Amino acid sequence: MTRIAVGFLLALALGCSSQADYAQLSAPSGNLKIFGPFVHEHLALYVVEDPSAKTAGEFVTLAEGLAAGDVKVSEKKNAQVSELLIENASGKPCFVQAGDVVKGGQQDRTIARDFVIPPHTPPSPIASFCVEQSRWHGKGQFESSTQNAYGKDLKLAVQQQKDQGAVWQQVAGNKKRLVDNNGLAASKSTSLNEELDNSKIQDRLKAFKESLAKIVEGRSQAVGLIAAVNGRFTSADVYADPGLFRKLFPRLLESASLEALSWKGEAKPAPADAQAASFLGEAEKGKTTNEKIREGLEANTIDNDKSVQFEYRWKNESLHRQTLSK
Repeated sequence: MTRIAVGFLLALALGCSSQADYAQLSAPSGNLKIFGPFVHEHLALYVVEDPSAKTAGEFVTLAEGLAAGDVKVSEKKNAQVSELLIENASGKPCFVQAGDVVKGGQQDRTIARDFVIPPHTPPSPIASFCVEQSRWHGKGQFESSTQNAYGKDLKLAVQQQKDQGAVWQQVAGNKKRLVDNNGLAASKSTSLNEELDNSKIQDRLKAFKESLAKIVEGRSQAVGLIAAVNGRFTSADVYADPGLFRKLFPRLLESASLEALSWKGEAKPAPADAQAASFLGEAEKGKTTNEKIREGLEANTIDNDKSVQFEYRWKNESLHRQTLSK
């Protein structure tokens, strides 16, 4: 999928959308359609569809690979907070998203950038940040990846600031807000995962998931998700492959729900679908920087006063675009 054109067309309904109600963006690859808002409490979600998108079916996700044993993430021989080793013994490329949390090792980590690990790749380095400051003991292997880091500010600390101190600060802030806004006991550790195991958080997450999990059903050309909390857009994730998006949707939904749970609800209306389209379109304007991450993989970043967009390209094709509001 190519990048959304800066010149975009906003159309149709401004209220809560039905199946036939959407806003539209003009793009070189076709028209991206925005459906929504779909609302639970103070979280609003919008589904992005690309009528021209086709599922290649070639990627395995990090969670799938770890569960099957075909992908392994481990500490280096001389363990370092900022770098792990990842091996892909499967016959398919493995997609790893920035913010994916791996549990185990010497301490839990989050992956620093989007990566594609080609098939049959021996252990190779991948950048990471610590999300469990107090622990430095355990096994050399990571057991699982069950979530993506939540909160736009944490994601910005990981991908834009690229600073461990900023990551720790945002982890601490996320934990405190979850505790304060959900009536939890004070945190006992520095782990980003601690509050996620709390029964109150699990019950509230269950309600969000039950309300919103079906919004992509029947949408074979869905490629992305936009989230707004308390009437303000926080993030958007748009993928080239609808099959990859469907695999990642539960993780995106949980991340958006946790961000909402981190903030006290405000009685503000959800933005209209046309505003969601504008959020994506405006993210195409700003200062652009390009970075080659590894062979075949590059990142393009667009930074403006309101948002930062990270576009990851694999073999010269756009694979994933993440937009984060400031």
